[in-house]
Amino acid sequence: MEWYLKVIKNYATFSGRARRKEFWMFVLFNIIISMILGIIDTVLGLQVGDEINHNGVLGSIYNLFVLIPTIAVSVRRLHDINKPGTLLIAYYAALILAGIIMFLSIGSIVVVLMGIVILGFSIYMIVLYAKKGDVGANQYGPDPKDPNSKMSNDDLLDDTL
Repeated sequence: MEWYLKVIKNYATFSGRARRKEFWMFVLFNIIISMILGIIDTVLGLQVGDEINHNGVLGSIYNLFVLIPTIAVSVRRLHDINKPGTLLIAYYAALILAGIIMFLSIGSIVVVLMGIVILGFSIYMIVLYAKKGDVGANQYGPDPKDPNSKMSNDDLLDDTL
């Protein structure tokens, strides 16, 4: 639970690095909390929508609450493996584009191709999130596993260029 609260406390901190444990514990607690809220929404009849496509009111409020921390910890996780946070923007852009194409139903082959692209990109992102972080400081900050690691002067010079 401390890892989950750490992410919530760093609500909109997009700089620095996040360990694998911090990221995956946050994901785990999000899943557990979402499931509990889904059950509560169902029991209390707080579902909105039809039988196939419905959302719970409490779950939706919770998802809005954790949207920014989820993006922030995802960016920091990418920073830990020395990848830019803009990679996450590309991923979300592909998801949105796929959603628009599927909504407009522009040819079944295009929908299938977009599905394959999204599946491939999703697998790539999961692999990146599971990858071991860089040992020592990198361009995004000191190693979160080693609080004694410092950024070298070369790293500081690279940021100014």
